[in-house]
Amino acid sequence: MGKQAVLKQLPSTNNDLLAYVFLKSGDKDEILVDTDWGQCTRKGLCTLSPRGWVMDMVIDMMGLYVSTSSSEMLYIPTTARNLCAKRDKKIGTNYITTKYMSNNGSNYKSVFIPILLEKHWYVCVCDMMQKKNHILDSLPQRRLDKRTSNAVKVVTNVADIIARTNGYKHFASVKSFPYCNVSIPRQSDGFNCGVYVLKWLEAGEDHTLWTNVDYYKDMDAYRNHVLIKLLLWDKNKKGRSLILKSAS
Repeated sequence: MGKQAVLKQLPSTNNDLLAYVFLKSGDKDEILVDTDWGQCTRKGLCTLSPRGWVMDMVIDMMGLYVSTSSSEMLYIPTTARNLCAKRDKKIGTNYITTKYMSNNGSNYKSVFIPILLEKHWYVCVCDMMQKKNHILDSLPQRRLDKRTSNAVKVVTNVADIIARTNGYKHFASVKSFPYCNVSIPRQSDGFNCGVYVLKWLEAGEDHTLWTNVDYYKDMDAYRNHVLIKLLLWDKNKKGRSLILKSAS
């Protein structure tokens, strides 16, 4: 389904917003989602168009959208993890813990970690209750060993970052959790892996949705669903001005 076909099915306000993001020749660097935790530009949001390969800034923003409304899920953005890896570990850890984590580490029941390997997005969910690391991967089983071993490295790094914070030392235990590959309905294309990650983020701890074939239907409509959510998020400082701009 193309952009125009999707737009025709939407309510007028949503239609106007999507038209403003997708169809006008606006500045690709214009910030359209601006929150206390991060920003997302038009260039990033345009990767939610049909067949687009979703950028990390979109996945991070959706992760923050979900996790900031939940006291039980911890999400640390990929961009922040990269910052921590490139800078002095102490400085990077302080940045992450003060910006993205609450004061009570015992509340979190899961840590959601999106992983990018060779242009493919997948996820590891560290389940603090079941003491398991669930790997959610939309690709077939080929090269699964490589993606699993990469997940072990990423989880170890994240666990070390979190455990350096007072009240979070118990998170080091996720490094010893067994890794379980969840049987996910497979993607049949080469561009929707990031959209699967967005789906898993919104599903949260509802494991029944992870394996439900119907949950992955109509991915183009879901791309627009995510875009509208982020634009109209009450934490988006640009939301009101975007509605006015798109309607003019």
